[in-house]
Amino acid sequence: MKNDIFPSYVIYLIVLIRLIKGDLVNDFRPPATPLLLLNPTIQIWSKGDHLNDVPTTHWIENQNMSLVGLVRIDNGSKILRFMGVTNENIPSMKQIQRRVQPTQTFYIFQSEEIELNVTFIQPAFIHSLELSSLPIGYLTHSVRSLSTKKEYTVQVYIEISMDLVVNSLVNDTVVWEQTRSGEYRWQSYDHAPFQTHGDQIKPDWGYFYAASRSIFLRDSTQTNASLCRQAFIHGNFHLPKRDESQGPRSIQNGYPVSSFLFDYGSVNQDANVYSSFLVLFHDEQLSINFFSNYQRPYWTKLYSNVQQLLDIAFQRFDEIQQEANEYDTMLIQRYTNVAGDRYATLLSLVHRQVTGACVTVWDEQRQQAWSYMKEQSSDGDVSTVDVISPAAPFFLSLGPEYLRRLLLPLLAYANNETYVQYTLPWAPHHLGDWPVCSILPQDQEQMPMEETGNMLILLAAIAQRQNEQIEYLRPYAHLLQNWAQYLNDSLPDPENQLCTDDFEGSSAHNANLALKGIIGLGAYSLLLSMGLGNQSQADQYMKQAIVFAQEWAKLDWNGIDHFRLEYDANNSSWSQKYNMFWSCVIGLDDILFADLRVQDIELAYYQTKMNPYGLPLDNRGVLAKLDSSMWIAAMIRDNTEQRQRIVDSLYTFAHSTPTRIPISDVYDTTTNSAMFFTARPVLGGLSALDLLSK
Repeated sequence: MKNDIFPSYVIYLIVLIRLIKGDLVNDFRPPATPLLLLNPTIQIWSKGDHLNDVPTTHWIENQNMSLVGLVRIDNGSKILRFMGVTNENIPSMKQIQRRVQPTQTFYIFQSEEIELNVTFIQPAFIHSLELSSLPIGYLTHSVRSLSTKKEYTVQVYIEISMDLVVNSLVNDTVVWEQTRSGEYRWQSYDHAPFQTHGDQIKPDWGYFYAASRSIFLRDSTQTNASLCRQAFIHGNFHLPKRDESQGPRSIQNGYPVSSFLFDYGSVNQDANVYSSFLVLFHDEQLSINFFSNYQRPYWTKLYSNVQQLLDIAFQRFDEIQQEANEYDTMLIQRYTNVAGDRYATLLSLVHRQVTGACVTVWDEQRQQAWSYMKEQSSDGDVSTVDVISPAAPFFLSLGPEYLRRLLLPLLAYANNETYVQYTLPWAPHHLGDWPVCSILPQDQEQMPMEETGNMLILLAAIAQRQNEQIEYLRPYAHLLQNWAQYLNDSLPDPENQLCTDDFEGSSAHNANLALKGIIGLGAYSLLLSMGLGNQSQADQYMKQAIVFAQEWAKLDWNGIDHFRLEYDANNSSWSQKYNMFWSCVIGLDDILFADLRVQDIELAYYQTKMNPYGLPLDNRGVLAKLDSSMWIAAMIRDNTEQRQRIVDSLYTFAHSTPTRIPISDVYDTTTNSAMFFTARPVLGGLSALDLLSK
């Protein structure tokens, strides 16, 4: 088996190339930095400017997911802290670089003697079902001397706290064990699948693993944090004996950790660059309760047990790291070509925020892979349709099959393939309370036109990008027909319905919502023309969608220079008609709206409504959504200055907002402060420009 040591010229060249490329903004300051976002419950962020400013945390406020890193230099003459915080008075190492790429986050630290590189890697490759489904990450580090004349001894200490698997440091307890040499796991003592569910939860079932097989691994253990740190600080080359009691113990009782000590001996500038990595892995055992169908993680279909998966994770490290480098380079160059380095920087920041909100399972009953998305920080729902929809440009651009898997559970639920009888004539809003799917139709947050339009549009968009492969939809043909008929019966006026912008308040006769329904009806026509029906049926629905578009324009036109927020609103009211973006995605913009010049009129009007930090959603306030703002930018074809102004406003929010949380999708365009939400996957919507550039 390969060890995790690399030639110095290779690592130094790779690091140098990563840092000197002019494709990301070098001084970008993310509101929070993604480290490892393995799934909705294991998400490790740094909310400071430096990795050693603050404790590493979950996106949930006041919920630590603690990583600590220390380095001992020159026989202990200097001990510095490069990651996390400790109670011990240990000086911080100087951070000189931070870089967030789609699947990797890099840090470089320096003292007078050495340079330390720390990298977090995830195989978040959307095109790969196997790798994107693995809740696994790598924490790598390498050291080299900065002196041409003197050698320095270097030891590195890394600890992972057991607070990763509990919700309460006081009330919850953990147990731990050593599974193999250099390999440890721990879990919540309660270990009760699906008993805890909702939004702000960390995992309290399954196992978390940390392991290293580095030739430089001098010692490793599981015991109290303070004992481990003191041993390292005092120059010991062995950590305290592992605590054989193995719990159960509350985190606050000694703060149990898994710790690793790497000894690199004497390091000089011309010798090899010394490097090691840790594999971090979360074995949920059970991922989703789909109406009493307990679904296991997809990786359990591929690997016989955790040990086999971990063996493969070590064996394939070089391959995964290389693919991460190539994948990131490809995406960053592509995004830069679409809209510049600020756009590339934004999309690099949100890539793992999108993937980290999802899990992929194996549905044993149907013998197929399914995926689910968590509505993080806003309600904790399972697979909310109007969260999947704004995230969809990310998947349509990078992996349409992933998006198709996300819709399969929703189709099964609406088609009465569970013990719940779904009787509503429109599409569901969500499936339940994460990770338990159990909601009754009458308990849904009803968004009839919003979710029905979303489902039909997404299904058509997927089919267009998968060579019109719609065989899987044939069992749902009657369901989709019912949804289309609902839209046909309800348009052109949605009357008093909720839409996805419900945080702004109620909005009867909402014009933007009506657009979603009209485009949804056109999307159904496309599905029929692909073979879900016949061309005569397809033509009939498309003609009706065109009629509704014409009626929409008459109902909403203010008679002067723009279209209104609501059909019956005063003439000064206005709103982003961002749902028109979807007509561009599925190729209906010219068919439905070209003669009406809706896009041209609206885009010109929006230039008069820009605030200091961006374009508000509508006349009711100053809030903007990042995803829908980027959709507006994506629809701008000729005025590149206007498009870039929107892109720049979203970058400025991310770069300078005073709200230090994983990037929010809603913010105040007058103060640049984030509002309401954090870490939501809807920011996949920022891929809109990339999607329409193809």
